[in-house]
Amino acid sequence: MTARKAQRSWCFLILFCIIPSSPQQCVTTDFKKKDKRCIGFQICKVSESLFQCQICCHWRKIVGYTVTKTPDCKYFEKEFNFATNLARNKTTTLSSTLEGHISSNAVDGNTDCDEENSTAASRNTFEPHLLIQLDGTYTIEKIVIHAKLLELKYYLGGKLSTTFSLANNIVVNITDETMNRTHECGGEYPGPTGNRDVILFLCPPGTRGNSITVKKIKRSFLMSLCEVEAYGHM
Repeated sequence: MTARKAQRSWCFLILFCIIPSSPQQCVTTDFKKKDKRCIGFQICKVSESLFQCQICCHWRKIVGYTVTKTPDCKYFEKEFNFATNLARNKTTTLSSTLEGHISSNAVDGNTDCDEENSTAASRNTFEPHLLIQLDGTYTIEKIVIHAKLLELKYYLGGKLSTTFSLANNIVVNITDETMNRTHECGGEYPGPTGNRDVILFLCPPGTRGNSITVKKIKRSFLMSLCEVEAYGHM
């Protein structure tokens, strides 16, 4: 059973690590090399004879999240190999486009998005989404999304109002159009999302596809993405 927290998703909670000689004993010894399901784990000393282990799975904020750092808590993370970004400069389509915020901005390599109109953003529509067409079929291991807070001002009933385009409530799907198969990477990321947050989504082992879809669900709203990166191999 998955228990979601605001900043990361936890697969399960272990409350029976009795005086481990090393924190790694709370998980499998081959965690860093072979376990592709989970990103990291945090162990906190509850008492002299009891340790609490929390396993972080599916998605995690790379930037925008601070791991608990106290003498009684330690965090260990799986090593990731960020090689070639498979999504860079690929063909993109937005379900709708906010003026000036074209879909190709999401794959142009700019992860800061400080310039005006440098994000890819939709209009206020139902379940807005971004489609990225790859140049072949790849095994996709992880998707990285760079978020950017987009503040929009408009007049409603003669009053100036402000709305924010966010990367909250998004899901990432990998589709193999030749095999008609779709894989979800990391489940729903609920947020909250801050400016310049970076979110890592893990894909299930064996995920292959030639297109990536990032979609906002549950609401009719704007979606703003600074950059979407895909990592894997042929």
